[in-house]
Amino acid sequence: MDVLKKFEENPCTSRKALAEHFNVPESTLRGILKNWELLIVANRECGIQSKKRSRIQGGKFEKFEKVLLLWFKEARASKIPVNVELLRENSVQLSKSFEIESFSASHGWVEIFKNRHGLLALVLSGKV
Repeated sequence: MDVLKKFEENPCTSRKALAEHFNVPESTLRGILKNWELLIVANRECGIQSKKRSRIQGGKFEKFEKVLLLWFKEARASKIPVNVELLRENSVQLSKSFEIESFSASHGWVEIFKNRHGLLALVLSGKV
């Protein structure tokens, strides 16, 4: 985000100078500037978590994960406690409707899903 802010402040700055300022290769800078819209959306969606991310990477089943994330956000908005087991059950059911074969919502997959979407805790405070 700092690179985008700096470029926005002075769009006439050469890419080489900007890359040197942030101590990154020019190819990395070009990638950042090329994907600026995605980066801004990811920063808005993930908030403080985006500072930990070095790249934007979608899951193997992006549409499936978008629908699952939408379900999760709606459950949270309705104050429904979502634990790992409930997330797993819903993801397995949803995978069937997306015709994703041999999907298992493993512990590792759940952790990666949580990290990818900036989900810090699945359970609402004070509820199990």
